[in-house]
Amino acid sequence: MKLLFFDIDGTLIDSAHFHFDIPDEVLKELKRVQAQGQKLFIASGRPAPLITPEIKLGGFDGYILNNGGCVFADGKSIYEERMGKDLVKDITDVLLEIGCEYLLDSADKAYMRKDFKATEKHYVDSGVVADFTRDYVEEDIMGEIVKMEILPMACDVVEADRVLKERLGDRFRSDVNGALGSFEIYAPSLSKATGLRKALEHYGLTAEDAYAFGDGVNDIDMLKFAGTGVAMGNAIDLVKESADIVCPPINENGLATILRELFPD
Repeated sequence: MKLLFFDIDGTLIDSAHFHFDIPDEVLKELKRVQAQGQKLFIASGRPAPLITPEIKLGGFDGYILNNGGCVFADGKSIYEERMGKDLVKDITDVLLEIGCEYLLDSADKAYMRKDFKATEKHYVDSGVVADFTRDYVEEDIMGEIVKMEILPMACDVVEADRVLKERLGDRFRSDVNGALGSFEIYAPSLSKATGLRKALEHYGLTAEDAYAFGDGVNDIDMLKFAGTGVAMGNAIDLVKESADIVCPPINENGLATILRELFPD
């Protein structure tokens, strides 16, 4: 049995061009590979409320969410790592000071402040359906947070990263999602590779039993960790250099092509 780990945006779906369904040809290949006895996992920066019904059609056996901060296998939670209330408070204080909107993600919720209109507009305009929690007291939920996210249409993410690192040093880890250009912040010890390791341990497997597929900077660690790392043809060079294989880009059905090559009947 092998475990296959798939990034979402830029890998399974072409969200950069507002295509939010997994292509039929890819769905067919996912089902075929799963029928061979392999386990299929999502490995995404997304929180649980942004795992849409269209994505769930893939019939995945498990989910690595929030860049490895939450791991679910066979319908149950097997791992969670939170940022810590003090760190979240310090980061939000800085972001509010420089006028930067943000999202707060826990294991099962995505929090969006009611006054963050630019972020709200992005989700309305893009057609992404997500069950955001809008009515909450921020101080009360900071201890639950696993990941933070900043959308580029709501803030200068380069400047936000610079100021945060200047003020808070190495207390957090950050990267930019390749498909959407969103800026993600999480615990310094965390990566998608952390999630892969926990999922493999759950089944008594090793890194050699893992296949990872991705296109973004936040996929690099898992591409390097997995026995076989596959970068999408639409990935930037830094991601491709971290992979064992580069498949055709998403708009050429690259994922379906490489699945047929790696897991023939």
